[in-house]
Amino acid sequence: MDAFPIRPIRRAIGCMLLAIAGLMAPCNGAPVPILAKVVNLGDGELKLSPAWPEFTSTTLSNERELLVELLKQSGVSISVDAPTIHLEIGKVDVAVRQSRFTPQLQADAYRLTVTTNAVTIRGGSPAGVFYGIQTLVRSLSSNGTLPVMEITDWPDLPTRMIMVDPARQNENFDYYRRVIEWASRYGINAILVHLTDDQTACLHQPDYPELMHPHAWRPDEIRALVAFARKRHVELIPEIESFGHSRMFTRRDDFREILHQNRLTTGSGTWYGTSIPGFTNVLCPASEKAYDYLDRMYGAAAETFTNPVLHLGCDEVDMTSCARCEAKFPGISPSDWFRQHLLRCREIAIKHGRIAAFWGDMLIAHPEILDGLPTSGTIIYDWHYHPEVTSESAAMFRRRGFEVVACPALVCSPHIVIPDAHNYENIRRSAAIARELDLAGLNTTIWIPPRYMSDVLWPGIAYAGAQAWGGSNLDESRFAQSVARDLFGLEGTNSFDTAWIALAEAAPHMDVFNLCAWSDAATLAKAQQAAPEKRAEIAQKQEKLRLARKELINCAPRVTRNDDAWHAVVQSADILDYLYARFDAANDPTLTATAKLRRLEMRCVEIIGWIEADWRRNRYDGDPNMDGLYLPDQHLLHRFKKMQAYHRSIGVASP
Repeated sequence: MDAFPIRPIRRAIGCMLLAIAGLMAPCNGAPVPILAKVVNLGDGELKLSPAWPEFTSTTLSNERELLVELLKQSGVSISVDAPTIHLEIGKVDVAVRQSRFTPQLQADAYRLTVTTNAVTIRGGSPAGVFYGIQTLVRSLSSNGTLPVMEITDWPDLPTRMIMVDPARQNENFDYYRRVIEWASRYGINAILVHLTDDQTACLHQPDYPELMHPHAWRPDEIRALVAFARKRHVELIPEIESFGHSRMFTRRDDFREILHQNRLTTGSGTWYGTSIPGFTNVLCPASEKAYDYLDRMYGAAAETFTNPVLHLGCDEVDMTSCARCEAKFPGISPSDWFRQHLLRCREIAIKHGRIAAFWGDMLIAHPEILDGLPTSGTIIYDWHYHPEVTSESAAMFRRRGFEVVACPALVCSPHIVIPDAHNYENIRRSAAIARELDLAGLNTTIWIPPRYMSDVLWPGIAYAGAQAWGGSNLDESRFAQSVARDLFGLEGTNSFDTAWIALAEAAPHMDVFNLCAWSDAATLAKAQQAAPEKRAEIAQKQEKLRLARKELINCAPRVTRNDDAWHAVVQSADILDYLYARFDAANDPTLTATAKLRRLEMRCVEIIGWIEADWRRNRYDGDPNMDGLYLPDQHLLHRFKKMQAYHRSIGVASP
């Protein structure tokens, strides 16, 4: 079977089971809901095997090419004598909500009309035609037929974005191309690329070789990826951390003067500290070397990424006192030099022809920083990763005159192995806030790739796109069934929705994971001490997990494509089962019995094999992070290797 849905598929891409407008006519024996706001069904059907795509404007040659590719993947041949699929640009009358972005929402709208002898896809722009093509291909039955119908659809939000994090874990370009293809299927039209962080720089800049990831993105690679994305109406937006998250500058003595200093005489293990006494992980506003670095990195980004926005980061900054800043900026407050730094970064971005974007957390904590920060040409990315997110901060930024992008998280700091119910609620509420306040868009962030297997994220990415495009009336249970059909070939009504929801509810936060992943005497003792408090919570998660695994087993015989993605979901469920079994074992007085430890060790070895296989498929051999160089305590593979090492230390040999 195929390793991913965008690679050549032997069977039809299938009917989209996203019930927003209601059930379509039976498709190959199964009722088929479709992702659309308006669906009108007629009588009869059209056989599209073969088919002949044609366009009324040469501006749609790219869309025709993509349609031909998708039809062939679906088993539909191309012949000039076949029923015609007309692609055209024209006005599409849609009931777009009252919005400052009405023209863009209308441009992305489309109407798909199927009669008994032809198909017409009309879009308000080439992008609108592209989204109509996605719906067409998803609506095909396995024998290449479509019901007679008229579908009209348009997005809720103008910018529908996800964020990837190659700075903390660089995945290979084949993986990122698959991310682009899959995201665009669900209406995503931008991807924020987080290129630098404490761990490494993933944007190649030859002036700073010590900072670079071994596979840092080079200009030709970036240009090729940008072009690949643009063909699918996806913009790539670079991010260069420009204040905090700069610990990588401790690697060379002469780099350290770039960093903001403190008065500590020992290293700090905090998120804003470094192992070098006297230095934080913050670029120093009093260091001209810092601005020289930013100028070169902004230039490298502007040279290769074509989108006008350059994200400058500036989140999670330790505003501690610095002797150099006090000497250079006497008598001004930390908020004042913070604002000065933002203004200078913004000026450098403008010099390179770019609009500046910033994370909003420091501006919420210190709103006085906003005084004097120009609103024109400044975008605030307002991130909140808890499920009870409110509109308060986004509304404040809008009142101040800034454009705002709401930013939930599919994966963030407290989460590991698989996205959980908190993540999905966070995305759901953030999308609602973006609609309510008429924000510029939604950016669903995906942080810390070492915490999960790369191939487990496809349903979550689809969910982020579905919420940004059509969260105003999304049926989540049928959405999960739609992904199961689109991704795994599960025809008809299936129970993947039950498995997906239960699995999200079964996933642990990091504190629970740590108790289950004991790997020395001290962490084993913590698990034992926490047992009375945590046993009920973990028992509830185990019950949800039993339900999820049962339904996954029921679905498994009908999976017909994308084994890698399917196994990543099933294996992640098994990883959770193993972790909860370890929690139970920690409190078992017979733990030291060889047979019990031996069973734990054998499963641990198997799981390490799964994670390594996913790594080899999606990441790079020889990556220093494979051995846990960066973020070792948050690294899924490294944590399991630590468990294995503990088994060996207490006398259990690996097979």
